[in-house]
Amino acid sequence: WLAAPGSHVREIAAAVATRGHGLTPQHLIGRYGIDLAHPPSGIAVEVLATRLNPARRRAYRERIEYLLDAGWALVIVELFRRRPPISYAAIAQQLVTDIEQSGGAQSLRGQYRVIGRDGQSATPARLYFAYRPRVD
Repeated sequence: WLAAPGSHVREIAAAVATRGHGLTPQHLIGRYGIDLAHPPSGIAVEVLATRLNPARRRAYRERIEYLLDAGWALVIVELFRRRPPISYAAIAQQLVTDIEQSGGAQSLRGQYRVIGRDGQSATPARLYFAYRPRVD
C-alpha cells in the first residue's frame, strides 16, 4: 500500500514537469515507495517535510541504505526547516540539473545529496552517512 503523494511532492513534480522532465510519484524500488523517481537517470527523490523522531530515524536510515545499495542516486529535499521560504522552482531547477548531468551515468549511483527549501545544497540533519559518497 502506498500513500497518496503529499502537496510538497505534487508541487515539486509539477515544477519539474514544466522544465521538461517527468518524475514518477511513489515509484517502487524493492520494498520501498519513493516519493519521486526519474528511472532513466537513476535519481530518486525523498521529500522530508517533518523531522524524524528517533524511532523513525533508524527505519529511514535503513531505507536510505537500501536505495543507495540498489544503485540509485538519491536527492533528499529537506523542507522542515522554517527558513528560507520554500521555492519549488529552485528545487525543481536543481533536480533538473541533476537529471541532465547524470544522463544515466553510473558515476552518481549509490551517492546522495541533500538540498534545502531554496534548492541549494544543505547540511543533512542527522542523516549524514560518513562512509557514503555525498554529492555537494
